[in-house]
Amino acid sequence: MSSSEALLGKVLRLPLSLIPREAEVRVLRGPLRGMKWIKGSGPNAYWFGTYEELEFGLEEVRDLGKGVVFAVVTQNGRLVGSAGHVRQREGWVYVWVGGLIARLAISDIDEARATAARLAEERE
Repeated sequence: MSSSEALLGKVLRLPLSLIPREAEVRVLRGPLRGMKWIKGSGPNAYWFGTYEELEFGLEEVRDLGKGVVFAVVTQNGRLVGSAGHVRQREGWVYVWVGGLIARLAISDIDEARATAARLAEERE
C-alpha cells in the first residue's frame, strides 16, 4: 500500500474518531439494519479495510448436512502504520439456502461448533 493510500485511509477514518467512544450508533443499511454498533467495540480501521496485510486461512471445514457448514477460520493481519501483527481464530457457521449463504454467524470456536450441530439437527 502506498503512502497516499495510507493517508487516504486516515482521512476516511477521521469522521469515525469524532464519535464518542461508548456511543451506540444505529446501523442504517445491510443485513444488520436496525441493530446498534458500539463505537468502542473495535478499532475504526475495521470499517475501511485498512490492513496493509490481511490473510484468511481455514483450519477445519465440516459439512454437517442440511445446509449447515462449520469452519474454523484464522485471520492474520497488520493495520496500516503498525509494526505489530494480529492473529485471530473464530468459529464460523454458514447456513445455505438455495445455493446461497442465507446466514453467517461468527463466534467462539466451541460455541460455533455447538450452534452448527444444533442447527443441523433442527433443520428439515
